[in-house]
Amino acid sequence: LAHHFQAWLNNTKDKIVIDKAPVRRVFPHEGRIRLMIDGHGTADADDVILTIPPSVWNTIEFDSWPDLQAKLSSPPQMGANVKYLMRFKERFWQEFASAPTLSDDGPVDLTWETTEANETGDYVMVAFSGAVDAEQCSSWPDPDRKGNYLRALREPYPRIDENLRDERFMNWPQEEWTRASYYFPQLGEVTKWGPFWRAGFEDWLHFAGEHTSYAFMGYMEGALSSGYRLARRLAVRDGLFPA
Repeated sequence: LAHHFQAWLNNTKDKIVIDKAPVRRVFPHEGRIRLMIDGHGTADADDVILTIPPSVWNTIEFDSWPDLQAKLSSPPQMGANVKYLMRFKERFWQEFASAPTLSDDGPVDLTWETTEANETGDYVMVAFSGAVDAEQCSSWPDPDRKGNYLRALREPYPRIDENLRDERFMNWPQEEWTRASYYFPQLGEVTKWGPFWRAGFEDWLHFAGEHTSYAFMGYMEGALSSGYRLARRLAVRDGLFPA
């Protein structure tokens, strides 16, 4: 979906999507808002929509607005979760009347299959961990990670070693541009941040993303719905869409 949006915008006059180019600073310039972009100099805008996770707000400077900078410097709590994706050649757990769904005390907290609709080949199971268990899995050295996961899953899933075809570790807490998984509000944060995300700042800085959607936190539906609501509100504000 994101790639389709990008293709459409890049084929529209004066609409350019730049990716893999972090914004480093946002500041006022001649009545507009100027963004300093790595590798692309600067760009001027009337509106800025901040969608990156609060855990990486500190990568952007808003020093021309001390109150805004101070608020963004104390971001809300984000979660720590990791996933270990395992690809199998067969649903081997069916051989011993088991299921791909597991709940445990850690270091793997949950497992489930993401390919339930597949009838032949390429079956994928997810090993999910959160909080302190996620931190433990995240800290495992790369050479040890596969063995540690298999050791944790070998008892509930015999023959997992010989059936494993491929694996991939999703280490969001250590990923440079997330530094977290998804939003887990602490006590009081919903009422503190919810109104701010809805109102924005001085009608030029707006917010979207899964963390701004209390109906679907942590899901792509949250990110998509937050973007739709904001786009509609801006279109109404600018007279492009009826209220």
